[in-house]
Amino acid sequence: MHAIISLKSEGDWGRAFPVLKALRSGLTLEKFLGSRERMLRDGYHLFGLESGGRIVCVASAVVYPHVTHHSDCWVHDLSTLEEERGKGFGQAIMQEIEKFALTRKCARILVHTSKTRTRAQNFYARHLGYDGYAIVYKKELV
Repeated sequence: MHAIISLKSEGDWGRAFPVLKALRSGLTLEKFLGSRERMLRDGYHLFGLESGGRIVCVASAVVYPHVTHHSDCWVHDLSTLEEERGKGFGQAIMQEIEKFALTRKCARILVHTSKTRTRAQNFYARHLGYDGYAIVYKKELV
């Protein structure tokens, strides 16, 4: 049995860190916890899926206004522990984020992933029915 919870406290974020670290190898616990208050204030919502008494999957969502579609929900940092993959946890947490987005009147959910992460791209397209319709560009400022 599993449960999906909203992670807000420093303790919750500490429990989620090993899962996020699997995706963001350069992230430190200090930096992650140090950014918590600012990120929560800026509308960052971190979800965790608990199974067997531990968090095994995380994803975050941020709602942004959009000029033509009410709002968009962007999903960041979906990560499942390697040994827990293939059990439907990623799909379950994304379904929870869809409910979250609908309650906030979002017209769509968007997610980005590295162009080299073909496994993630396959997951979004085949398991969740997402369309790959755009290319994201970036420019490092700091």
